[in-house]
Amino acid sequence: MSHVNLIVAVQIKLKNKQAVIDAIKEMQGPSQAEEGCIKYDYAISSNELSKIFLMEIWKDRTVFEAHKKTKHFIDGNIKLAQLCENVTLHEVEWNVD
Repeated sequence: MSHVNLIVAVQIKLKNKQAVIDAIKEMQGPSQAEEGCIKYDYAISSNELSKIFLMEIWKDRTVFEAHKKTKHFIDGNIKLAQLCENVTLHEVEWNVD
């Protein structure tokens, strides 16, 4: 099985920036502690202040699907939906030569 690689683009309302970061941090620790989580980090865009990106790598589809059923995932996504203009998940394959 191959890894599940995700980039999540979060378009925030600038007035909610700190609340969005706090919500992401509330999900980050428990997500990183999950079995099968290889990477779960976020970055704030340097050139678009209203964008935050999450990078997630999961061992396989099974652990990713289990992650989506956790309380911190469900609660965190409810918070993000309330605080953000848009959240877009992109599943990617890294092209590393």
